[in-house]
Amino acid sequence: MKSHHSLARHILDAIHRIEEYTANIGKDQFLGNFMLQDAVIRNIEIIGEASKNINVNVKQQFPQIPGEISTP
Repeated sequence: MKSHHSLARHILDAIHRIEEYTANIGKDQFLGNFMLQDAVIRNIEIIGEASKNINVNVKQQFPQIPGEISTP
């Protein structure tokens, strides 16, 4: 199993990629670009998978983080 540092890095990398892909992109541009949608969805999947694998003890140390990642 990957370390929580490695999993956190995967999450941060995916967030940064989403930010890069969607910078200066309007809603209509996004909705009209299926490749961009697929890229963003894939990175959301990466975030979800990585967050599911973070140890419960680590999640409990950071209760200020909302969502699935902080749910024990």
